[in-house]
Amino acid sequence: KKKPNNNKIKNATDLWIQTVTLKNNPKKVSELFCHDGSLLGTVSRIKRTGRPAIKEYFEYFARKPGIKVLNAKYNISKVTDRVYINSAFVTWGWDGLYQPITARMTFVFRKNMSGNFCIFQLHSSALPDENENVR
Repeated sequence: KKKPNNNKIKNATDLWIQTVTLKNNPKKVSELFCHDGSLLGTVSRIKRTGRPAIKEYFEYFARKPGIKVLNAKYNISKVTDRVYINSAFVTWGWDGLYQPITARMTFVFRKNMSGNFCIFQLHSSALPDENENVR
């Protein structure tokens, strides 16, 4: 059985983070999504489908002053040769934020026609407070 190529998914996730935090470029961020990709963003209640709607979200999020990732932990799983999931924990910071926010982020990557991985779906939400009854 072949070992999944997690490096491509790690690199694709890293590229997404760099495009959000270093390039601060909403258009480039949206281009990392599949043409039919969707987004449930951390600081939004709306599901966005398609690159124009996804770009609109990142016009806000990628342009937060001083946005950066303080920590990222990836948990990559192979679904098929063309589909991978990265269940990541990403700690964000930006200017004016009282304390960093850790988000649980589920990236579903799909291999496109050119053989590259694009983000088919990204669901992100702030990590809830720890519940001592459920670990």
